[in-house]
Amino acid sequence: MGSGQSLIRSGIKVSGQKLADQRILIYGAGSAGMGIADQIKDGLMILEGLDKDEAARRFWCVDRNGLLVESMGNGLRHAQMAYARPDAEVADWPRENPEQSALRLLDGGFERTWCNCMLMSSRSGCQADRLDRYFYPYAGV
Repeated sequence: MGSGQSLIRSGIKVSGQKLADQRILIYGAGSAGMGIADQIKDGLMILEGLDKDEAARRFWCVDRNGLLVESMGNGLRHAQMAYARPDAEVADWPRENPEQSALRLLDGGFERTWCNCMLMSSRSGCQADRLDRYFYPYAGV
């Protein structure tokens, strides 16, 4: 079991929740972030009996271009493809710049994911103050 899965399992043990109940934001969808996502996804499949698509739908992955969405097409690396969200799901979400297609999860985007778990594998371009305001009230910090 990898470190990402260990952290998640420790947290859910304390909270009394199931792994399948987690909605996970991976901030930093590079090789490290996708490796962590894959480990957790494997845990969802093995421990909770989800199929790979059901398990992948529990993730919202953000890279330097924003939330991974299917319309990124060839801009997605192979490891990211399983985690790309359907464009229809985020069509009405706010954009940092309406002229850009990149979804940066600003001003309402985080709340729309309803994620209850965040793993950061990058701080590049991170808007930590916005992440803090969203996640910390739920974490009791």
